[in-house]
Amino acid sequence: MNLGPFLKKYLLVAACSLIVMVILGRELIVGSLPPAGLIIALVILGLAGMVVMILVSKNAANQSGNASGNVLYEATRKRRLLAIRLGKTAIVVLVLLLLNGLRELRTGPVLPLLGGVAINIFITAVIVRLVVKLQKNLN
Repeated sequence: MNLGPFLKKYLLVAACSLIVMVILGRELIVGSLPPAGLIIALVILGLAGMVVMILVSKNAANQSGNASGNVLYEATRKRRLLAIRLGKTAIVVLVLLLLNGLRELRTGPVLPLLGGVAINIFITAVIVRLVVKLQKNLN
């Protein structure tokens, strides 16, 4: 089994979890999140991380044996190139929206903003994964 893709996905999940933990710690220090809320949020984050890592490891095991040697038609290649460009554009837009949401973290309620940040990060991760998969299939 090739560990390269698995480690990349693991590091992405770990980085997202670390960002959420830092935001939760900041909110605890500021006083807008009670200690019980922090504990509940960290337990949920840990469980979600375990579920994601189980899914990633299953996908890595399934993809280790799959290798496609199909020749692409020109129309299919053009569609995939367009999808890759759209995916990269969506990633840029989502990152800019994430930065805007993090900037607004000081002024709004914490829980909805954390939910939005988590959703944004996971959607961005899914789009990155799709773009990488399309690029692998393109070559």
